[in-house]
Amino acid sequence: AGCAGRGGDRRACTVRARAISRQRVLSRQATQPDGATRQTCTVSRDDQLLLPFDLAPSYGRDDFLVGKPNEAAFSYIARYPRWLAPAALIIGPEGSGKSHLAAIFAVESGAQTMRGDHLAFEDVPQLAKSGALVIEDADRFPPDERALFHLINLARETGLLLVITARKPPEDWGLATPDLLSRLRAQPRLALGEP
Repeated sequence: AGCAGRGGDRRACTVRARAISRQRVLSRQATQPDGATRQTCTVSRDDQLLLPFDLAPSYGRDDFLVGKPNEAAFSYIARYPRWLAPAALIIGPEGSGKSHLAAIFAVESGAQTMRGDHLAFEDVPQLAKSGALVIEDADRFPPDERALFHLINLARETGLLLVITARKPPEDWGLATPDLLSRLRAQPRLALGEP
């Protein structure tokens, strides 16, 4: 049976509702104020094709691109749980992979992740028993200094492994507790370079 009204003709039916215009879609001529004619590119919103790309970030180990700026930090995180100290500071500029490395650690260790300013002193004993914890953006969202000091101290006793991310080193956080600064300086620093 062919197309309707084609008398049994088996050629493909047309699927185009209207004829194709011979006018260029992306390029049009425009007359400039000086009288010269120039090609211009214009595309209307109706002419654009929207593609359904999933742009959600992926923070898996296989998604982390290891290179010179981050190789040492990645190697240290990958040694989990055989670390040299109970905490590790991941320091680097925005977009350098701090959160990605912390996410790799969190997945492999089952760590809870929290922003720095969400660390409360009353939660420290329970967090210290959790096995693993990530504190993100400690320089931008400073944690309670007393809570962080006690958490680092308890980490040695309980076996807690702690990852702290920041853009700047602890000396630049404006800490008021010298003993906390001393504890943070004693932890391995995993410096990340520009991406």
